[in-house]
Amino acid sequence: MDGLKIYTTLQPNIQKYAEKSMERQMIRLQKLMDKHWTSKTTEGGKEVFIEKLMTIQPVVKNMVSNGKSEEEIKQYLQKTKARKYWEIGRGFESRNQSVEDSIISSMVRLHTGILAMNSRNAAILGYLGGIGYGFSQIDNIKVKNQVGSIFKPITYI
Repeated sequence: MDGLKIYTTLQPNIQKYAEKSMERQMIRLQKLMDKHWTSKTTEGGKEVFIEKLMTIQPVVKNMVSNGKSEEEIKQYLQKTKARKYWEIGRGFESRNQSVEDSIISSMVRLHTGILAMNSRNAAILGYLGGIGYGFSQIDNIKVKNQVGSIFKPITYI
């Protein structure tokens, strides 16, 4: 040891509680999101939106430029294979999914961050940057999001 001392305001009990409550709440909210997701704000509905997302995939663009038929592209998009899928609390799991399934899973995946702070002295008591470092290294506390995102968990509860 070099004699370094590290001081932190993080409280292990608050950090542990934040982790457990985030996992419990995100599992509940993710089930609701998966069950009720619609895209009424997208012209033509969610099916048109998903179709558009599939057509802009690099592999699909390459197939189009190589003269593949619509049927061949459709078969590629519907073919299932094992893909990695992040489950909160469990990490990556293998799931048989088509390209469409994979796109939908990615679109409806909820993200969160938790910051517990002492309002008197601004000490950070607990900090979670996301649902899992293995899933995403983006710190959802620091990333610049639209303000409306803050209210979604409250709105959808």
